[in-house]
Amino acid sequence: MLAIILTFAYVAYAAQPTSLDEKGKKKPDQMDFQRHGFDADAMARFVADQTDVQIRILRPPNYAAPVVIVLLLALVLGLLYMKRNNLEFLYNRTSWGLVCLCITFVFLSGQMWNHIRGPPFIMNNPQTREASFIHGSTQYQLVAETYIVGALYAAITFGFILLNEAASPSVEVTDRKKSSSSKPFFGINNN
Repeated sequence: MLAIILTFAYVAYAAQPTSLDEKGKKKPDQMDFQRHGFDADAMARFVADQTDVQIRILRPPNYAAPVVIVLLLALVLGLLYMKRNNLEFLYNRTSWGLVCLCITFVFLSGQMWNHIRGPPFIMNNPQTREASFIHGSTQYQLVAETYIVGALYAAITFGFILLNEAASPSVEVTDRKKSSSSKPFFGINNN
């Protein structure tokens, strides 16, 4: 008889439950959820390895991606329909620059790594029970850390843009320099 028992501290695991397969006199088989994962595929694989019983997993269809694509397409088409007489915004360099910067911030901050790996938002320290937003290792990244890094990149970029705008001379300053440079010393006219 197959008995699967979820235990915490009973088998000296404090962080996650484990699955035990107790078979009479034999040593119980343990499934470590930290290593194998806590999803249906991993549990079915564990049961199949131990008992040679194949478990078929049925999942409902995921309509999230098609719905998001249809909504985004409807938003873009609605915007183009409402502004069909004035499509000058498509030629605006500032808006295209902002779109490119946002895409760059998403990729540089590590959001795509988070999308692929699926890390937790924050992590609690097991000894002190305090939340940490930045992981201690260089091989791992939390979602909150991604947002912090993206905000820092955006702040640095915004600062550079402000410095560049402040350094470029305006039209009034260049006109004043031209008019004052044509006068001789101390603003005395040549007449």
